Amino acid sequence: MVNRDTTTKPKSTEQETFGLLLLSVRLNLIRRGERLLVAKGFDINFTQFRVLYALSQCQSLSATELARGVEHDGGALTRLLDCLQGKGYVARRPNAKDRRAIEVSMTEKGRAVWDSMRDCVTQANTEVLEALSDAEQTQLFGFLHRIRDYIDA
Repeated sequence: MVNRDTTTKPKSTEQETFGLLLLSVRLNLIRRGERLLVAKGFDINFTQFRVLYALSQCQSLSATELARGVEHDGGALTRLLDCLQGKGYVARRPNAKDRRAIEVSMTEKGRAVWDSMRDCVTQANTEVLEALSDAEQTQLFGFLHRIRDYIDA
């Protein structure tokens, strides 16, 4: 008897694997978010947005924690922080307990800009997810959480 299961797994091809498809979706979503940021008058890219997001979640972070959180090396983070500090969005100061360590925090101007721009990425996500029904969105998130949890285990 031949198995006629129509729910077989899609075959990965050299051109499109699961990981490459996720990367493509991620990059296109980032580009959409950056276009919305520019359209609304914000001079900021997605990586800078991620730094402001991380800082919006707490009072301050060490440069090391921030680099790890945004998946940047120290040198790249320094250049990124130079740019954000030049715009007046972040401040750096020596750690009170270890003066070799740097603490990074968002300035008042940074918080005001953050409050104005955070909806751009939410809007980008919402627009992209309109391609799916509510049930499909729920399913997609369920699948992605399951895959993430499996990888983390």
